[in-house]
Amino acid sequence: MNKTGFDMRQEKNGTWTVFDNYSGKAVVHNDVEQTGLTEDEANEMLETLRQDFIEKSPEKTNP
Repeated sequence: MNKTGFDMRQEKNGTWTVFDNYSGKAVVHNDVEQTGLTEDEANEMLETLRQDFIEKSPEKTNP
């Protein structure tokens, strides 16, 4: 598990899902459920979520 609380898993059909580690549910980003992805797409989404997390973190907003 990473600090953002998101990870990815390969599904039985070979596609990838980006999910919330706490709920186990697929992430919904910009109204799109992050399922049925290629491995590259899933990695890119994790990077996007990581960047969003950094931008919203208290360390970023508090001097």
